[in-house]
Amino acid sequence: MKNILGGALENEINILICDNCEDQEIENLYKQIKLKYRNIYYKRNTKEKVFDINCFNALDIPQTRYVWAIGDGLIVDSSKLKKILTYLEEDYDFVVFDFMNRLQKEKIKGIHTDEIEFFKDVGWHVTLLGSTILKKDLINETLKYNSQKYIGTYFMHLGILLESISNKKFKGIVKKEEVCYQNILKKESTWSSLTFDTFCDGWINFINLLPEVYNFEKEYVIKTHGIKSGLFSIKNLILIRLNYREYYLKDIYRNRQNIERVTDVSLILIYLTWLSPKFLLSGIRKISKILKRR
Repeated sequence: MKNILGGALENEINILICDNCEDQEIENLYKQIKLKYRNIYYKRNTKEKVFDINCFNALDIPQTRYVWAIGDGLIVDSSKLKKILTYLEEDYDFVVFDFMNRLQKEKIKGIHTDEIEFFKDVGWHVTLLGSTILKKDLINETLKYNSQKYIGTYFMHLGILLESISNKKFKGIVKKEEVCYQNILKKESTWSSLTFDTFCDGWINFINLLPEVYNFEKEYVIKTHGIKSGLFSIKNLILIRLNYREYYLKDIYRNRQNIERVTDVSLILIYLTWLSPKFLLSGIRKISKILKRR
């Protein structure tokens, strides 16, 4: 937050903090900053309020031309703010940015005016909260009437966007440039210990909530997220297993019927990553890193 404050003040950008932490650390920080920066606001939720409620508030409360919901796992590159604003001056309904080079090798159009094409090409990437800036006029109707069904999915922001463009004309742009970087102080995501629950059964259930206009491409998008994001690559499965062994097998077992719908790694190989001893998996990771440097 401190990283972006100077640029936000200079460009008269409003900042809304949506907080559901148990302690008052963020609230106290806000009170200190508010003394100096007038364009900063605060919304407190109880701990019981889920991720999607925070996301909804971040998109719904601001009465601004554009809204940009960003989780605490990302840090905005303040040097990119002026460039971001130039895109918004071109009056796009949304702007999608890259993150960690996920879009670099993708053959996708820059300008999007077709909801099916956007869903198929970029839907998997926009699961990342912070990847997309949205025009408020585009999403207002969805926020009011069709957003509540996405509570509990972890994909509120994507649901609101896809719902909004499914029934109206729009013009969005996808930029293969990065404007955020990873917050190394954030050790894990809210879903880290439940990766399969979130991005297997949870992801499939979310996709099935989307309007019928997307039906033909739903299975394709379900699978491409796990493959293109690298989330269910063998490399990342090993990492999940090393960090969350106590959850890993239960998570796999709960989602066993749908796992092969979200990855091209076979279920047998996934089970082998659980059965393999930690020292072997750690060795495989080290060798992989060495080979990658060569």
